[in-house]
Amino acid sequence: MKQLTLIILLFLPILLLSLAESAPAQQQESSGYCEFWHIEELQYSIAPTLGITLGKQFKYRGGNNYFTETGVSINYLRQEQPDISIGYKIIDTLGNNSWEQENRVYADYTPQWKIGDVALSDRNRFEYRFFYYDKEDYLRYRNRLEISFPLKICRYTIKPYIANEIFFDRYSGGAFNPSKNQYSLGMRNDVREHLHIDVSLIRQTNARYLDEGELLNEFNALQVKLKFEF
Repeated sequence: MKQLTLIILLFLPILLLSLAESAPAQQQESSGYCEFWHIEELQYSIAPTLGITLGKQFKYRGGNNYFTETGVSINYLRQEQPDISIGYKIIDTLGNNSWEQENRVYADYTPQWKIGDVALSDRNRFEYRFFYYDKEDYLRYRNRLEISFPLKICRYTIKPYIANEIFFDRYSGGAFNPSKNQYSLGMRNDVREHLHIDVSLIRQTNARYLDEGELLNEFNALQVKLKFEF
């Protein structure tokens, strides 16, 4: 009963916001609408400090899916040391009324610290983007700084957090230039021993929106992430 109450408390705002997100696109402003992003991950430990993660992500605008991502990564998790991951993703994005595919390889290096109950992490990601349509392949660097802390509410402990991720793109013959920011405000909770939920509100700025070639300066997203660990 306690777990059911917690799930209802977590998913009620998700339901309300996702219903609002499904409003007709013509009623939404080009720079202020809210998308819905959904992520599911399955992490399997193959050694005390080594794991494999399978993931799937969907992005929706106006109730319609325009982005899917399927990925796999190998993660080296060292206690009180930076986490290291390498991964591969296949991405399909709706553009000009057809689906366009991208392959992506990446590597993460994530130092972590604790100051009392406050946890900090700084994920550094290098990824190379391969496109199967008329677009140049290029290298991207992403830096995501996050601050979180435990908070006890009605005998439940959740972890609110705030984060900012900055994207830098490097095309052939050029230098790394900032391309977009993602500001996140969210919370995490362990619903069960092997199930974790992460709900966040994201504000993305300076973003090129690929669907139908539309260029947007900023938009909002509600993201729900479910992670299963075994």
